[in-house]
Amino acid sequence: MVALIVILGVGVPVAGWWLTRRPRPAGTSDRGHGEIDRWLAARFGLGWRDRSQVLDSVLAGRAVSSPALETAARGLAAEVMAGRFRTLRVARAVGWLQLVTGPACMAFGVVALIGARQDGERAVGVFAVLNGALMSCGGVYRTFQNQRIRRGAEQILRSGRNAAGPAR
Repeated sequence: MVALIVILGVGVPVAGWWLTRRPRPAGTSDRGHGEIDRWLAARFGLGWRDRSQVLDSVLAGRAVSSPALETAARGLAAEVMAGRFRTLRVARAVGWLQLVTGPACMAFGVVALIGARQDGERAVGVFAVLNGALMSCGGVYRTFQNQRIRRGAEQILRSGRNAAGPAR
């Protein structure tokens, strides 16, 4: 039983890491890209290099290096601020869910530790506290990341308005 847990505990993360780190074949279509990449390709006809520049620009809140990509960056920033991408909405919801369930899991672990009579019950309590702490840390990270993305999109939109000149 312990060997199975060790194999799953080590094998699954290693397999996941290996599958996500493999480079994409050169001649593949854009089907494997996320919804933001697909939206940029469909709306502005951008290649993968231009899409990555626009996405990095919007997420970081800095101007794109090419003036030809400014329209795409402003369009993407407006879509991000409007909350039209499911990926970003789900990431925000997962962050909040982790912020709520993390402390609840830690509270369960503390209660389990207080009422523990055997070593197995103590182990469950310790794992619950550790799991809750990790969930809370993940929730804080996701929340800050989502705020950073929104601030970046805001900066792109604000810089676009300022670049047009003052209104008369």
